Order: sequence, then structure tokens, then C-alpha cells
Amino acid sequence: MLKLKKRNHQRQLKISEHLKRSLSDITKNCFFENIDTPFKILISEVNVSIDLKTAYVFVSPIWLKEKKLEEYEFLEFLRKEAHVFRKKLGSYLSMRYTPKIIFKIDTLEKDSQKIENLFNDPKIAQDLN
Repeated sequence: MLKLKKRNHQRQLKISEHLKRSLSDITKNCFFENIDTPFKILISEVNVSIDLKTAYVFVSPIWLKEKKLEEYEFLEFLRKEAHVFRKKLGSYLSMRYTPKIIFKIDTLEKDSQKIENLFNDPKIAQDLN
């Protein structure tokens, strides 16, 4: 998670939530097909820079068929399509600037799974008791 300055904190949070809702609306009706791998996009978090000109969008793919793309290929596809998202986002926003969108893979689920596996490990469970 990016660190936010205190003086713009509230405005950044409001714009982040608005961007998240707008991007969710944009991706809700979009059905992406890339080399026989249809997927939807789950937007878990949006962080906005202090100057509100850059938005970091944390995403996870939802595969509609079996997974055929690796994470880096999925991210590369989104980076190539970022200008399309930004253009559509401009019609949703009433801001002076439409933020530049930088996609990042959300690793929260993987990290939480690692921690869950650690807690389920018998050696660690013995130490906790």
C-alpha cells in the first residue's frame, strides 16, 4: 500500500473510491478475450498519488475457463490496454486531469494463503500453544 500524505489524505481516499467504482463499472460489461483465455478483472484497491495524476490499480484476474495466461502476461495485456481504460474513465470523472493508470497484480490473496499455511504447519502450531 502506498503512503499517503496527511493533508490530502481525505481527498485521495474519496478519489480512490470513486476511481474504483468507475473502473469496476467499466470492466463489469467488458468481456476480455485474449488468445482463447476469457477473463474478468477484479479490482481490489486503487491508490492515487498526491497530485492525483497517477492511479495505482491493484487487480486480480478471474478466469472464466482454465487459466492459460501467466500473471506477467495478464499484466502486460492490461498495460497495453491502459489507454483505453483511461479514455473511458475520462467520461466517468469530473476532474481536471484523468489519472494515468498503472496496473499492479494484487498479491494479498497469495500472501494470506502463505500465512494460513504457516499457521497450519504443526511445528508452528506447537510454538503458538
